[in-house]
Amino acid sequence: MRRTSLALLVLAALGLAACDSRRAGVTTPPAERDDPTLSTGLLVALGQAKAYHHLADLHLAEGDPDAAAGALRQILAVRFPAGAAEGEETLLDARARLAKVELGRGRVDEARHVVDEGLAAPARESFFLANLYTVSGEVHEAFARSLDATDIAGARAERRAAIAAYHRAIEIDERVQQALDKEARP
Repeated sequence: MRRTSLALLVLAALGLAACDSRRAGVTTPPAERDDPTLSTGLLVALGQAKAYHHLADLHLAEGDPDAAAGALRQILAVRFPAGAAEGEETLLDARARLAKVELGRGRVDEARHVVDEGLAAPARESFFLANLYTVSGEVHEAFARSLDATDIAGARAERRAAIAAYHRAIEIDERVQQALDKEARP
């Protein structure tokens, strides 16, 4: 829902700014407007990420998870403006999706690496961080299943790690919801 709201806000702001600049006969790039959240750099980076997600969708539809993973990895290389929350969230989202693709390919260790890198970076609490913790739980579960027949204690430890990751996701989502509720109050 936040992505839709952000997209509508960006489109409305760009539309209004375009109308004002056309009347004056001047085109002002978003980076030069008062609202730094609408910078050209941010819009370009978000556009790149969106295109890579579409590529990943098509590769998955064609049965090519390797190419899909490659497209999602490209998002991790997109340069977002420093401090852009949307950039941080886009990278967290891409990591979660890439980890799920890697799990689907049976590459549990690679999925774990992708998730762990995302969780190691400082991030503000958001739906996307909570989602990455949820995917972390899924990775721990998959690893536990792979150990069930050979390492009962290891499998149990992985299930406990999955439970902890799910609890962390729930806690973050609850705090985010409380913040949203607080903002909505007059």
